This record gives sequence, structure tokens and C-alpha cells, in this order.
Amino acid sequence: MPTHEIHEEKQVIINWLRRLGMEFQTGFIVLNPEVKDHPIIYANQSFLEMSGYEEEEVLGQNGRFMHGLKTDKQVGQEIRKCMESKKAGIFEIVNYRKDGLPFWNEITIQPIVMHETGFTFTIMLQRDISDRKRAEALINLQQQIYNDIGKGYLLSFLLQKACDTVESFFKDDTKCTVLFVNDAGYFQVGAGKSMPSEFHEKVEKIQSSPLTGTCGAAFHTNKTVIVEDMKVSPLWNGLQYLVEEHHLTSSWSVPINDADGRAIGTFGIYFADKALPTEEDIAFMEQVGSIVSLTVRYSQQQEEILRLAYTDKETALPNRNYFINELKELLDEKKEGFVAFVSADEYIKVVDQYGHTAGDALIREIGKRFLRAGMSANNVIARFSDSTIALVNLNPLGDVPAYLEKLSQCVIEPISVQDMELFLTLKMGVALITPKQQDEKELIRYADSALSKAKLRAENPSVILKMSTMIS
Repeated sequence: MPTHEIHEEKQVIINWLRRLGMEFQTGFIVLNPEVKDHPIIYANQSFLEMSGYEEEEVLGQNGRFMHGLKTDKQVGQEIRKCMESKKAGIFEIVNYRKDGLPFWNEITIQPIVMHETGFTFTIMLQRDISDRKRAEALINLQQQIYNDIGKGYLLSFLLQKACDTVESFFKDDTKCTVLFVNDAGYFQVGAGKSMPSEFHEKVEKIQSSPLTGTCGAAFHTNKTVIVEDMKVSPLWNGLQYLVEEHHLTSSWSVPINDADGRAIGTFGIYFADKALPTEEDIAFMEQVGSIVSLTVRYSQQQEEILRLAYTDKETALPNRNYFINELKELLDEKKEGFVAFVSADEYIKVVDQYGHTAGDALIREIGKRFLRAGMSANNVIARFSDSTIALVNLNPLGDVPAYLEKLSQCVIEPISVQDMELFLTLKMGVALITPKQQDEKELIRYADSALSKAKLRAENPSVILKMSTMIS
């Protein structure tokens, strides 16, 4: 006998449950806990409309038939334990409709025991709470982004959170992107890890216009744009290679605006199947677009604050605070290397004759030469004090002499300051990073001490300190 067929003695009770189910406006199903796997023996019309299934597709099934990739397995197990214990409970879980669209389902479990007959049933009231969950997700997204901006996370990381949030409410193959438009009019990818890198590479070669895809139209009109079929839309006439290669069918896009309301980019959603948004979908997208717009503005403000906090305003080089923070992070890698303090003998003469502005120009030019020489590829360069440039490099200790020689070569050509051309004499103090020496404060102290010793030397311009011993 099929599991959904029940004994005639229970039919009267089932008919009563059916009449009860018809009165509910929310989804209502009845399961038989006396049969293995608790099959569904009744589903009301509201449940069928909510799930998209026909009655014959539901009867005999276990509730797990609506589970999918985004369903929390732990919650599913808790629901099963609740049913087996014949206790009441309320749970929130992601289920899937027949068309593959996930939705948040609030399930209320209520066991029914007929004491006269000993029959037991489990009633499940099911209510779509996706709108509430979307509202909660937007609040959580704002809070997470606000906290992460304060922690200094990259803008791309923040924008990816918005993509992840939106994708969680649509089909599993839905993909989101954040695109900006640069000063030359070309798209630049801000986020969208679910899209293949090949897609991003090709998009960044496209110059935006009102007819370059859904996002181009949204950017130039500063309005929400919906394309149901990208294969026939005039917006995608010249971009069919993207549509075909990445199996895209529908796309929606909302603009990202600056503080003055001008479009600076777009938030886009791409679907493998035809999809038209509901009014709730459009409202959700536009709210996410607003959050992304605020995220960009707040992140840029925070970046400016950090830039000012970690940049020497006179030379535009990273400053002492930046150097110390970066040194701490590099030391976490537990590699060999060194910290170097570099100073030019001529700095004091320049300052005495032309003032601090000229001295700043001298340090700025030395820093630029170090950068142009590729000295920053594996290390950090910063202005540590008025006359001192600090460097940290993580390379084998055997490479130290060659590195110092490369530094010296950077100032073979004279530097022009005011009406003078200066041939500089660099003095260097170096502290070695070894397995026994990984403390940033001690390394800085040794490098500073080594520089003081180097300044006293007329011939050898470099002093290297390992721990507390000078090794020249």
C-alpha cells in the first residue's frame, strides 16, 4: 500500500482536517508520523499555490522534497527531531518552490493525538516570510558594512557582501555584479565573485553607453533597467558573445549614485532563465542599490581619513604610523628580512639654507627614486622622521648587500633642490629580521642605532646590527 493511502478508519479525521485546512489562508499540510519518513497525506490550496506543486506531486513526499542548496541542514534536522518527539515548535528555513526559487518558510509544527482512536497526525502551518527576511537582511547588511568600514576592509569586500545578500534570495544560478564606470567611460568591476573571471576581463574592455547592456543603460539613464530576454534585446546586440558564453537570459540593473545623485556605477543581477521582477523585487534591488551607493561614499571617506592618518602630507609618502603597522603585519609571515633607516647627509644643509619645504622636496625625490627603482615590490617604504626614510624588506639575509647597493645606485644622479644640484651621500642603518628577532620595536631601535653609527663613519656608509651586535 502506498504510504499516502491510509486506513478507512482515519478517513473521517482526514476529512475534518481537510475542512480545517481550507479555512487557513497560510500553507497547511498534514503528515502521518506513524509511517516511516512521515509522508504528507494532505496539502491545502494555499500550500500548493505557495510551493507551485500540484497535489499529486506532494502527497506521499517527505517535507525534505522542498530542500535545496541554501537550506540549512541543521534546521532540517531540528524539525525532524521536533516531529519525532511529538512536540510543538516554530522554525524558519529556506525551502524551494517547484520553479527553483528559494523562499523563507516559517513552519509551525503541531502534533495532534486522537485519544479515542490513538491516531496521531502532525500539522505543519507554513508561511512565506521572505519579505520580512529581506528587510532583516538589508538591516544586517547595513550594520555589517558599517562595522567593516570601521575595520578598514577593502571596498571590494564590502560590495561582495551586497552581492551575496541579493543572490541568497534568488535561484541558485543567479549572479550579481557591481560595475563602476571610470573617467574614460570604461566599466570597472567592483565585485561579483560568482561571475567567471573571463566575464569580468571582457566587461572591463567595454566602453559604456546607453546601448551597452543592461548596466550601460541603467548607468546612462540613472534608472532601473529590466531586460527579460538578453538574446533579443537591442541593448545586447553587440554583446551576444557574453550572453552565449555565460548562458545568460535575463538581467536587471539599478544605478549606484554619488552624493549629488549622479550615477557612478550599477548593481546588476543576471539569470540563466527568463525572469521578470515583482514590485517587491524591484523595491529590494533599489534598496540594495542605495546601500551600495552609501557604502561607496562612506568607504571613500574612510579611505581619505586613513590616507591622511597614514600619509606624510609634505611628501605624499607613507608615514611613520603606516610603516609600523605594515612592519607588524609583515613580521607575522615569520620570514627573514631587514629594516633599514636611510638618511642623506645633505638634508640638514638644505634645510638650513632653504628651509623645511626644500628639505621635504629632497626626501620626496629620494622616495620617488626608490619607488621607480622597484624597491617597493617586496617591501614597504615610508618617511619615518624629518630626515629619515624607513624600509622593510622580506628576503633572504644573503641578499642584503645587493639590496643596499641598489639603494645607493638610486642617488648616483644629482637631485635638484632650488638652485642647487646635489650629489647625495646616503647613510644607512640596518637591523636584521631573524628567527630570534621578530619584535618591531626592537628592530626599529636597532635600525635607528645603526643609522647613528653610520653617520659617524666617513667611509663605509652602512651599518648592520643583528640583535645587539654590530657586524658592519
